[in-house]
Amino acid sequence: MRGYTRRLAAAGMAASLFMLTTACGSDDGDKAGNLSGDLRVLAFDGTSNWKAQLEAAAKDYEAKHAGADIKIEMAPYDGYKDALETRLVSRTAADLVMVEPPMVQGLGGRGLATDLTGALGKANSYGGTGTWRDGFRPGSVESTMDSGKVVMVPWSAVWVGLAYNKKAYEKAGITTPPATWQDWIAANDKLKASGQAPLYTAIKNDDAQTWWLLTTMLQALYRPKSEQINLRHADGWKYDHAKAASVAGESYTPDELYVAFRKGVIDPAKSAEYRRAVELMLQLKPHLNPNALAAKGAEVEDKFVSGASVQDLTGTFAIPGILTKIGGLATDKQFEIGATNFPSITPTDFPGLTAGGTNPLAGTRNGWMIPAATKQSALAVDFLQFITSPDQATRMWAAKGDSGTTAGDPAEIVGVQYPASFTKVDTMAKFAEIPLYGFGMPPTFDTKDFDEFIAQWQGLWSGKASIDQFLSQRSKSNLDALERNLKVSAAQVDQGFIKRELG
Repeated sequence: MRGYTRRLAAAGMAASLFMLTTACGSDDGDKAGNLSGDLRVLAFDGTSNWKAQLEAAAKDYEAKHAGADIKIEMAPYDGYKDALETRLVSRTAADLVMVEPPMVQGLGGRGLATDLTGALGKANSYGGTGTWRDGFRPGSVESTMDSGKVVMVPWSAVWVGLAYNKKAYEKAGITTPPATWQDWIAANDKLKASGQAPLYTAIKNDDAQTWWLLTTMLQALYRPKSEQINLRHADGWKYDHAKAASVAGESYTPDELYVAFRKGVIDPAKSAEYRRAVELMLQLKPHLNPNALAAKGAEVEDKFVSGASVQDLTGTFAIPGILTKIGGLATDKQFEIGATNFPSITPTDFPGLTAGGTNPLAGTRNGWMIPAATKQSALAVDFLQFITSPDQATRMWAAKGDSGTTAGDPAEIVGVQYPASFTKVDTMAKFAEIPLYGFGMPPTFDTKDFDEFIAQWQGLWSGKASIDQFLSQRSKSNLDALERNLKVSAAQVDQGFIKRELG
C-alpha cells in the first residue's frame, strides 16, 4: 500500500533487535528519583533521521546532568514491534523506547508500560506553558491511551493532504489552493480546461488516495452521531465538537459499533452519511485518469513528478522523496510544489454536517513509552520531558536535517520552531472526534472486509455496481466483519449491553 499504510505497517520479527544489550540501567547508583546512571534509549531506523536528533539531545542533556549517560540504540524497523513485545514480556527492554500507536495497544491493560498520566498533569521542568500534557498537539495524548492509561507520549505527526504543482496551478488561473470540496471540483475543471490532467490515481489496494478522501469525509459526516455511537462512556460524558478534551479517553468499542450498525446509524445501506460520501467521491470521476482501474499505485508519484498530473494526494513521508526526484529533472522540467490539507466538505455538500468540516488527515506517527520494568523510571521521565520541551525539540528538528524539505514530519510538540526551509502543514485537529475508521485505512474492520472493500470499490468506479448495490455490499461485509470482531474481542464485549440496546 502506498505511503503511510505501506511504510508504517507492522512486519515480522527481526533477530537483530534481540542482539541488543539486555542491561536495563543496572548501575549501583541507579535508584528511582536519582537522575544519574545509564539510560538506554531505543529507536527504529527509517526514512527519518531520528538518530541524529537523539544523539544531539543526548549530548545536550549530559551537559546539564553530569551523572547521566544516555545511550542511543537503533534497531531495524522490520520486526520491531514483535521483537519489542518479546523484550517487554521478558523485562529486558530499553528504558525509553520509540513506538508507533499500534505498538502500544494492550500494553496498559497488561501492565507492561509505565502510566504517565500523573507526570503529564504536572509542569514540564524544561519549559512550556501549562502542564506537560498541554505541550502537545490537542488530542494527541488522548488518541493513544490504552485501558485508560497514557502509555505513550507523542513525538512526531504524520500528515496526508494535497500536494500540487504551483506552475500548473498558475497556468490554469488557480491563485490559491482549494479549501472546500466544491472549490476543488471547480479547480479541477480549470485544470482540465487548460489542457492539464488534475489527478492520477489507482482504484486498487496499492494506492490509498481515494480511500484517504473517503475516510476523512466519513469521519466528519458521522461526527454529529458521536453520542449515538459512543454509548459506553464515562459518567456524565457529553460530546462537544469544539472541545478536543471532550473525547479524551473515549473510543468506539466493537460492541458499540455493532449496536450502532444494527440500529442503522453506521450501516452503509441505511446511512444517509455514507451514501453522501460516496456521491461526493464520484464527483471526482471526470477528473481522474481514464485508466484509474488498471493503473498501479507505484505509478502515481512518478506521474506527478513528471508533470503528467498536477496533484498528488500524499503525505509528509513521501514529500522529501518527491522533491529529490524533481531536483533530478532537467532544469526546464522542474517545478515548485505546494502542500495543503484536503479540501473540506461543508454544509453545502451535506446539511447534516453540524459538527464541523473535515479535520486534517493527520495523526501521531510515533512517540515514546517507558517500559514498566525499567529501573531508571525517574531518569527516563526527565529525559523524555527534556526532548519534548519546545526549545530542545526545536534544536532536535534542526539537527534532523530537513534542509530543503517542503513538508517534513512535524513535531507533536507545541511551540517548535522549524528551519526556514521547512514548510509546516496544518496537523491540528479543528474538531473533536472519536475515530470511527483507522488513520489512512479504508472504512473496513478486518483483513477480509478490507479485501472485499477493494473489490466493491472497483466495481463502483467501473460502473459495474450502482451506488445502491455498492452500499448493500458494504453493509453485508461490515456486518460480517463486526460479528467476527465480537468473537475476537469476546473478553471485552458486554453482551448484556448489546441485549439491552437491541432488545
